[in-house]
Amino acid sequence: ANVIAARLGAEAATVRVGDVADSALERGRARAARGRLANIEYACADASDARALKGDGAPDVVVALHACGPLSDVAARHAAIHGASLAMVSCCYMKHREMKPLAGGMTAAEWLDVPAPMHEAGLRAAELQGDADVADVAMHSIAALRAAAVERDWPRGRKKPRLRVVRFPAAWSARNWCLLCEG
Repeated sequence: ANVIAARLGAEAATVRVGDVADSALERGRARAARGRLANIEYACADASDARALKGDGAPDVVVALHACGPLSDVAARHAAIHGASLAMVSCCYMKHREMKPLAGGMTAAEWLDVPAPMHEAGLRAAELQGDADVADVAMHSIAALRAAAVERDWPRGRKKPRLRVVRFPAAWSARNWCLLCEG
């Protein structure tokens, strides 16, 4: 987030960061202070609460890196309902299982429009350590379901988003599927 704030500059953007981990927020604030960044705000916030990071208005871009479990669904839905661009890399598909990822208590399976047992099977397959091919197909499939959900939730009357499911080299991370949305 600090890199994005520094690159864009205070004239172009305000970057808002939300996390429930105080230690992560403190590290981010310290880095921002060292970089003298005036255009970044850190808040202890539950990302599934759309009001938590609203600030002065809807986001133009949602960036979610290392978005564990349903945090990926939260980020994608925030982008969708606001008609914002999105850059998201999912990971740790089985983490934060207790989290209600979407406002109104909607589960991720409901948002993705798949039966809960099928969603669960896909998440488990994405976490397979002994079968990289199956995990790869599952991660791609989950990203594609998220892309379809973003398109369904996109604001009516706005130009449809350009959605892409892409990957970066596995040498960087085995969880290497990205969902990109140009709003």
